[in-house]
Amino acid sequence: DGTKFPLYLSVGEAIFGESRLFTGIIRDLSSIKLLEEESKGFFELSLDMLCVAGFDGFFKRLSPAWEKALGFTAEELTAKPFIELIHPEDHTSTQKILTQLATGQDVVHFENRFRHKTGTYRWLSWRATMNIERQLIYATARDVTQQKADNEALKLAQIEALEASRIKSEFLANMSHEIRTPMNGVIGMTGLLLKTALTPEQQDYVETIRLSGDHLLTIINDILDFSKIEAGKLQLEEQPFELSSNIEEVLILFSARSEEKNIELTYAVDPDLPAFIQSDVTRLRQILANLISNALKFTEAGEISLEVSLQQQSPQGLELLFVVKDTGIGISEENQRHLFQAFVQADASTTRKFGGTGLGLAISRRLTQLMGGKMWVQSREGHGSSFCFTIKAAKADAMPQQIRIPPVFHGKRVLLVDDHPINLRMLKQYCKKWGLWPMTANSAQSALAMLNSGNDFDFAILDYQMPEMNGVQLAQQIRTLPNPAMANMPLILFSSMDQQEHKTIVSDLFSLKMSKPLRQSQLWNAITLVAGSAASLKTTNKLPAQHRPVPETSAKMGERIPLRLLLAEDNRINQKVAVRLLEFLGYSLDVAANGLEVIDALKRQPYDLILMDCQMPEMDGFEATAQIRKDWPEATRPVIVAITANALAGDREKCLIAGMDDYLSKPLNEKELVDILQKWGNHVLHRATDTNNTQTTEHTVTPILIPGKISSYANKYPMETTEDFAFNKELIKDFVHEASASLHEIHKQVKARNTEKLKIEAHSLKGSCLIIGASLMASLCQKLETMAEKNDLSGVDSLLAQLEQTYEHTQKQLETM
Repeated sequence: DGTKFPLYLSVGEAIFGESRLFTGIIRDLSSIKLLEEESKGFFELSLDMLCVAGFDGFFKRLSPAWEKALGFTAEELTAKPFIELIHPEDHTSTQKILTQLATGQDVVHFENRFRHKTGTYRWLSWRATMNIERQLIYATARDVTQQKADNEALKLAQIEALEASRIKSEFLANMSHEIRTPMNGVIGMTGLLLKTALTPEQQDYVETIRLSGDHLLTIINDILDFSKIEAGKLQLEEQPFELSSNIEEVLILFSARSEEKNIELTYAVDPDLPAFIQSDVTRLRQILANLISNALKFTEAGEISLEVSLQQQSPQGLELLFVVKDTGIGISEENQRHLFQAFVQADASTTRKFGGTGLGLAISRRLTQLMGGKMWVQSREGHGSSFCFTIKAAKADAMPQQIRIPPVFHGKRVLLVDDHPINLRMLKQYCKKWGLWPMTANSAQSALAMLNSGNDFDFAILDYQMPEMNGVQLAQQIRTLPNPAMANMPLILFSSMDQQEHKTIVSDLFSLKMSKPLRQSQLWNAITLVAGSAASLKTTNKLPAQHRPVPETSAKMGERIPLRLLLAEDNRINQKVAVRLLEFLGYSLDVAANGLEVIDALKRQPYDLILMDCQMPEMDGFEATAQIRKDWPEATRPVIVAITANALAGDREKCLIAGMDDYLSKPLNEKELVDILQKWGNHVLHRATDTNNTQTTEHTVTPILIPGKISSYANKYPMETTEDFAFNKELIKDFVHEASASLHEIHKQVKARNTEKLKIEAHSLKGSCLIIGASLMASLCQKLETMAEKNDLSGVDSLLAQLEQTYEHTQKQLETM
């Protein structure tokens, strides 16, 4: 019809017999040409670098953006193979991409460098696809040179930031060490000075120095904690612990301050919560201590309560809710908005009444977040505050050594009198858990009404601070009741007032006094004494660690847990503080100034425990530890406890990895030192007992009874000599009775060949023997326990005969005592 249209002609050669033929393929290109004409405007308008290239290595078509990006005109770019424009180092990778395209694979993304007209190179980011039929590559490129430079700058900045963080951490570690070392001298020496005879004026001066030192150390710890959290270096330590007893120990820290301000300090734990949970107990205590300290700071009258409840339980674990509520000054809505910001005080005026770094709440909130929870506040100015937080925890499946309720507890009727509902609820909860029958009264009048109506009780616990009639007045009324049983009913005074203020009252009206805040261990010991004297002490070693009496920090400790100690410390002030503190606990010790002197001392004589400073000249604590672990066999190797002023994340782990057994941070804390000595002292004593067991023969020289052992297990509360004598007398009486019953049960289980129950009975009797000082009986029980554990009772009859004979000798010695 006369229309012109473009054709594609492909001519080839073919041989057919003797003929040489030409073949041709003709294709109408009208639609393709039309598309190219239509896309011409698109190529011209696009800001991206669009191109069409052939497999001959030349660009066929380019958008104007190429000239702007590389400085070459389109004619210059299409006149030479594009490979010549590519950076020599990128030739291989580009050829590899072209090969992939030739096989029909789409290449989503690749990068290479193209030369600019100025001679520099620009980074291009490509997307390309292949048209096989036309042997053309369609691609788009984008100049990413600036982005590459920004990424390199970011990487360099990250490296510099990491280096700065490392330098900061190193600086903090050094500063921590440098600050804590003199602080050890300040706090340690003032603590020792307070134990000497001082005039009231001197006592006040020294106490001020000690409180200032403690406050300074708290600030240092806050700053270090905050820096560790900011750097992401704070690691949580998951471990099983008993929730209630740890809460009690935190409250005890603030009991003196609450007494001074006459503020009631109470707590309540949801009975549905498991007794033992798994979480970071140190950080939980830190959060609680901070919140309670703040509550005391801002509360002048009324009460502070801590309540713990189960927020949620799932297969993944527990969510616990803690609420610290006070009757203090409250917080305005405006101040609540920035309350948890670091270095911010609710009262920021220059004449603010309340001090602090402004870090405590910020750290506490971050800790709760690390523990899987959150923190918030509910408050109204002038109406008190409630600080609430949650944490995630796991239920501890099993704890070794659960509480063993003594039979004397069961069925005992106890009257609980307290006007505070939380205290009353907790007292009742514990008593019911331990097999007692509690009845409660919220006032002295209600208690008297119950007693006058004919109710009889085995003993009563009376709160001192009650309206209208206090606990002492109630006790006086009880003693005058017509019921003769009331004249001798044991009464326990529950008070937050000082021990000295009630000394006469306690001896005249009450069997003993319990101090507030309420503590399980104190309540347990009090009920033990009034319900059955020392009947439950046979099972004291069955209590979890939190229930065991804290050892008195007096010279008796060195007698109770005799240890050969070596102190490795190069700082003279630290030497002086540590030596004096240990002497106060009843220990004499040797001192070494560096690791070399430690090795020499060990070669001269054995030691049970070494307090090892980490940073010392000539040979530091880490090198000395490695040498000791290499040269001394485990059976005779001393326990090594690191003492270091470094208190950053990882310092404890560094000491343990180096082979040390435990860790103490400076400045030395008396309670922490006592805990360490008790923990590892018992380990050393048990190791010695085990060694004696393996070496015991019929000619054994193990003493039957260790003199003085019994007295060291007297109750942790101070008692008069006559009370101490009565206590020991009851203890001996109970041991003789219980040991006889245990031996009967052991014979029974041996006869039944029940090794599991035999192991339990032998272990129980061994614990009682260790408490009473019957060392030979304890060693024989250990052998019996080992036989039962191995399920091998060969020779058990001979061992039982020896155990019975030893018990008779022990009984005679105890009766003589």
